[in-house]
Amino acid sequence: MIYQLITIISPELSEEDLTKIPKKVADLIKNRGGKILKDEDLGRKKLATKIKKQEFGHFWRYELDISSGEAAQKFFQKDIKKVPGLMRLMIIKLKPVKIEEKVEKKIKKAVAPKPVKLGKPRVAVKSIKPKRIKPKSKIVTEMESEEDRMKTLDKKLDEILKE
Repeated sequence: MIYQLITIISPELSEEDLTKIPKKVADLIKNRGGKILKDEDLGRKKLATKIKKQEFGHFWRYELDISSGEAAQKFFQKDIKKVPGLMRLMIIKLKPVKIEEKVEKKIKKAVAPKPVKLGKPRVAVKSIKPKRIKPKSKIVTEMESEEDRMKTLDKKLDEILKE
């Protein structure tokens, strides 16, 4: 199983002691049958809350491969806590992820287009109601004869021409 160990070392120690404590932790890990995959000095950082009346701490991070059971891990934690100068430690169990999967995810994120959110159209759509057309002249009924219609048309033409 792969674990991540984060330790906070007291800032009151000298630089020589700051280099000795990570070596002691590494030796404990190796003595318990673990392998150190990665160790990293994260440097001095301000703490969110005071620990043992200290506002700052020196952080160190390890990635470990411990194949033994939970009982061995508990003894491992007890041994590390006994190291002088350590203020706090935290062990987290990491999920094993293949490097290929990580690379594929990064490629997909880089290549895949970002989804575009489509909102409501901004053009206002009004319902169209048919307009009522008012006739300007009399409606011709079927009862009128064609001769009567011709006479009325002639009269209107004469009136128009006179003007």
